[in-house]
Amino acid sequence: MASPVGHRDGRDRGGDYAYYPTFAALAGRVAAHETGIGELDAIVAEVEAAGTLPARGWTVHVDVPAPRSGFEARRAYVYLPPAWFAVPRPALPVILLLHGDPGGPENWTRSGQADVAADAFAADHGGQAPILVMPDVGGVDQVDTECVDSRRGRVETYLMDDVLAFAADRFGAATGPGTVAVAGLSSGGTCAAILALRHPDQIRVFGDYSGVGQPTLDRPEDGASRRPQAGSRWEATTAAPARASSPWPTLPGRPG
Repeated sequence: MASPVGHRDGRDRGGDYAYYPTFAALAGRVAAHETGIGELDAIVAEVEAAGTLPARGWTVHVDVPAPRSGFEARRAYVYLPPAWFAVPRPALPVILLLHGDPGGPENWTRSGQADVAADAFAADHGGQAPILVMPDVGGVDQVDTECVDSRRGRVETYLMDDVLAFAADRFGAATGPGTVAVAGLSSGGTCAAILALRHPDQIRVFGDYSGVGQPTLDRPEDGASRRPQAGSRWEATTAAPARASSPWPTLPGRPG
């Protein structure tokens, strides 16, 4: 086990959350099989020449264009299962995996081993598995955006328009009802619930792991967080209406 590594807020994030679970991760390794988008075509050619699917998928680090949102995101990661390399290539469903705050897209593979879990699933299903898209929701400033369109960035538009369009255009991901799921951890879990309830035509399944009932915002003076009420610091800081940033008003029969 690698030695814990401190975080910018002074807390022992390595020990608490296993951000660097191995020496390979500490040295910069993000996924079990990682490559750049520029090298992907060469891997595809090698697979086609071999005539057999790879035993494991590949995790590709990419920069996702943001023509609709203009959101300045950090590098994203995309896991492509063995079946993605088949000829003809199947249109595979997408699972969006949203990180918490503080955190980044690499947490899903570096410490969460989402790619390893997907490989195990693919091995039991003839190489078939969803495409895992792990986008950045904190931006280059690494702030808590709660995945809404606000002064901190048009993150909801980025995820639902830019990221999904990129997955379809670049990786041939399936589109249409029932082809997208979303899951998230901590504040990413809150994001997953909000996105699924606000976009039921696109997202039919979501996973909320340790999320909260509605967005919260840390107060720098004391580290506490509070729920976004009308006229609160949440609205003042993000310009996102508190009601619109909560999943509850979207549920039938649930008071807003």
